[in-house]
Amino acid sequence: MKFFHKQMEIRKKNTEEKIRQLKNQAIKDIKNVSVNIAFESIERLMLNSLDKSKLDKIYTQSIEETKLALQKKSS
Repeated sequence: MKFFHKQMEIRKKNTEEKIRQLKNQAIKDIKNVSVNIAFESIERLMLNSLDKSKLDKIYTQSIEETKLALQKKSS
């Protein structure tokens, strides 16, 4: 019985560590996606004239792309 409990404790610790690693990787992935989207948005801003209607459109598109990218990462 003692062996069984010890083995379960080891499995629990291994599982907790794996969860921590997956969480850290997910955070890194989200940061990377966010940075990429930010750079793409800046590039678009620089390539387009900076009138208000175009800025509003780019802003709205960037928000939608961010949402989609984060949904894909969480799937």
